[in-house]
Amino acid sequence: MNIDPETKREIIIVRRGGHDDHDSHHGGVWKIAYADFMTAMMAFFLVMWLINAANEETKAAVASYFNPVKLMDRHSSSKGVQDVEEKDGKVRYESDQQVENSTKVINDTTVAPVSDQEERQLFREPYAVLSELAHETGVLQNQSAKGDGGTSQSGPATGADGGDAYRDPFSPDYWSSKAVEDLTPPDAAPAVPPKPEAAQPKPEEAEKPAETQEQLIADLKKAAEGEATKESAQAKTAQPMPDVTVVPVDGGVMIQLTDKIDYGMFTIGSAKPDPRVVQMLERIAQVIARQPGEVIISGHTDARPFKSATYDNWRLSSARAQMAYYMLVRGGLDEKRVLRVEGYADRQPKNTNDPNAAENRRIDIFLKSAP
Repeated sequence: MNIDPETKREIIIVRRGGHDDHDSHHGGVWKIAYADFMTAMMAFFLVMWLINAANEETKAAVASYFNPVKLMDRHSSSKGVQDVEEKDGKVRYESDQQVENSTKVINDTTVAPVSDQEERQLFREPYAVLSELAHETGVLQNQSAKGDGGTSQSGPATGADGGDAYRDPFSPDYWSSKAVEDLTPPDAAPAVPPKPEAAQPKPEEAEKPAETQEQLIADLKKAAEGEATKESAQAKTAQPMPDVTVVPVDGGVMIQLTDKIDYGMFTIGSAKPDPRVVQMLERIAQVIARQPGEVIISGHTDARPFKSATYDNWRLSSARAQMAYYMLVRGGLDEKRVLRVEGYADRQPKNTNDPNAAENRRIDIFLKSAP
C-alpha cells in the first residue's frame, strides 16, 4: 500500500505511569516537624547562652529553687590528703601514712561536708546563722517573718527571707535584695550585732570591783560547764562536749577549748561550729564581758595536711578563730576589746608528742589582765 508522504500523520504521545496525583503526597507535615526542630534548637542555644552569662551564685540559686530539700547532693565530697571515711556509721580521718591515729573517731555521727555556698553564707550573715545554730532544735529552716512556712505547715512564707539555701530566684524579693547587695561598697562595715541584755550591766553591778583571778577562773569553768543540774548532767553524758581548760598564765588568763576523740567543735574542713559550742561561748562571753582587759583569739589545727577549694590549714585555723570571735561578740563581748584574731595552723600544738592528737585542734581565748 502506497502512503502519500504529504499526508499528515497523527502524533501519538505515550505517557507511561499515568500518576497525575504525584504532588498530592507532599503535604504540610514536614513543615511542622521542621518547625519543632528549629524551636528545640533555639531553646537549646538559649539555655546554653543563659548558662554562660549567669554567675555561680545565680546558678546555685536556681538549682536550690528546683531542689529545696536537697534530695540530691550536688557537691560530691572530694578525696585528698585528708580523707573522710565512713566506717560503722562514724566519720574518721585518714592520712597518707597508715598510722594508728588515722583510725581515731572524730564524731559520733556521720558529718556531711559543708558546701561552699553554706560556708559563704556562714561568714556573710554570721550572727543570724549562729542564732539559728544556738536554737537549732525545733526551728523551721524555711521560716520567715511573712508567714509560717515550712514543709509541714502551710503559710505565705517566701524563701527570700530564709537564707540562700531557700531563696527563690524568680521572686522579686530575691533580685531586690541582690540589687541592695550590689550597691553596697566592698569596704562597708559589717552589721553590728544586737547587744544582749547581759552585755549591759546595771549601774550597781558596774560599780563592783573586778573579780580576783581565782574567782574569774571559777566563774569561767562554771560557765563552760553550764548549769549544774541533774538534767544537764544527764545531757552531758549523752552528748559529748569540748574539753575546756582555764589556767592563769603570764599576763592574764588562758581559756582553751579543745576537740575530743569522739567530738569535734567544728564540721570537718569547715568553720561551721557545733550548736553546743555556740551556747558554751555565749556563757563564757558573759563572764568575760564583766571583766576588764583585752582579748586575743587564736585558732589551731592538728598536723594533718588539709587542702580544699576554700581552706588549707592556715586559712582554716584563721576562719575558726574568726568564727569564735563572732560567737563571743554575740554572747555579749564588746568587739572593741578584741585585740587580735589569729590562726596558727599546726605551728603551736598542745600535744607535741602526738601532732595529730585531737587536743591540738583548739580555740585559745587569752584574757589579758587590766593595766
